[in-house]
Amino acid sequence: MHMKINRYQILGSVIMLLFLSAILVGIPAFQHQGWIDFPCSVRYVRKDDCLLPINLEGWRPPQIESALDRYEAGWSGEACDYHTSDTRVLFVQTPILNLSLEIVDDTLKVNGSILDKGAEFQAINILNWNPWRISRIRFENLGLLPYCDSRVEGKTLQVYGRYGTEVSPIKGVLLLCALAGGQLLVYRKSRQAAKHNAA
Repeated sequence: MHMKINRYQILGSVIMLLFLSAILVGIPAFQHQGWIDFPCSVRYVRKDDCLLPINLEGWRPPQIESALDRYEAGWSGEACDYHTSDTRVLFVQTPILNLSLEIVDDTLKVNGSILDKGAEFQAINILNWNPWRISRIRFENLGLLPYCDSRVEGKTLQVYGRYGTEVSPIKGVLLLCALAGGQLLVYRKSRQAAKHNAA
């Protein structure tokens, strides 16, 4: 029975170490880390429902264009993750989700599911190594759009949105509560084992 008490003590120490580590990791999660200043340049003119061309000399409009602003918890501003394809398929890799974008007729298929024009796609991943952070990706299918300049022929399907990490106090607090509950359970088991051994 002496071995059981030692095991409870070791387990309790491990849980306490995890509890303290979660608190220490959470401190910088709420602090400002710096600035990022490279957001995507939006070429979509919403009032006219058309795209501005990059330039007119030797430029061919892509079939699919993906402009996703990337952000990080604790950092101000965003960085641009920009991709284009001259075919009807575009693959975009992100830390949250790998995207397969495909033009089907006049609409967009995202990872096998249809996303109509004006519709929004969103995915959340709570399995971030940091207990105080979650990851999220969100973008809109702006549709198969013509160009505002009549000299540019063709249309481009544009996807615009953002992805990155966000501070999640709920996730962190739930983890701390779970660890505290585990510590309490181990303490009770240790006391019961000690009483049984004394008897």
